[in-house]
Amino acid sequence: MNIVMNGPALRLRRRQRLKLIDAAGAVARVVSGRVWITLENDRRDIFLARGDTWTIDRDGLTLVQAEPRATLVLVDSPRPRLLTRLRAMLGRWRHARRPGFVPYY
Repeated sequence: MNIVMNGPALRLRRRQRLKLIDAAGAVARVVSGRVWITLENDRRDIFLARGDTWTIDRDGLTLVQAEPRATLVLVDSPRPRLLTRLRAMLGRWRHARRPGFVPYY
């Protein structure tokens, strides 16, 4: 596979594939060309043309294929990281609120 990176943009040759694993929340924006996106255990086929944007809505294997050549920008969404931090904070709060817990000062 030959992927040329110019900053955050990916240039894919005709029928070249990009494999993404557990990319839920990532946003794909097509700068030029067209891409076909398919997700593991999902019957949908997502086709994006120049200017289209789509957010990957599930984890697992995601395949992106250029039809013909395409330039694609992938941006990681900050939302999953925020949810992860909130869950961690909630877990610490629950741990601290257990009966019998006495804070040490």
